[in-house]
Amino acid sequence: MSELDFCSRYFPKSIYIITISGTDGKSTVTWMIYNLIKSIKNPEKVHISGNFEYPLSDTLTQILKLPPDEREDRIIVVEVSSFMAYSLHEFSPNLTIITNLESDHLNWHRNLEEYFLSKANLITRAKDGSYITKQAYEKLENI
Repeated sequence: MSELDFCSRYFPKSIYIITISGTDGKSTVTWMIYNLIKSIKNPEKVHISGNFEYPLSDTLTQILKLPPDEREDRIIVVEVSSFMAYSLHEFSPNLTIITNLESDHLNWHRNLEEYFLSKANLITRAKDGSYITKQAYEKLENI
């Protein structure tokens, strides 16, 4: 079971999750979105997690340690790698952003189509929609 699937079983219902993925620019866009949301929402209720130093399971643990009334209305911005997105079965973000798609990680994925489909997995699982660049849309359209 993936970390994302495991965590999805324990998220309080009111948590809003934004995932960012793509070949390049994931970290930059993740930090930009995180800081933008922090500037307009209560910064203590905005979290950053994912494919770098803040695993989603650590963020979830921090939230679950709070009193129940303080767990509500939180936003988690998550950078998601193709490895993390590949085997999702339960995790459904509220919103997904795909920065771009290029050939990468073919030493792990069987082929380019599988790599692109791992990213598309986030798009199809997003509850409130997805934002993808025209370049990413055209790459996905061709598979």
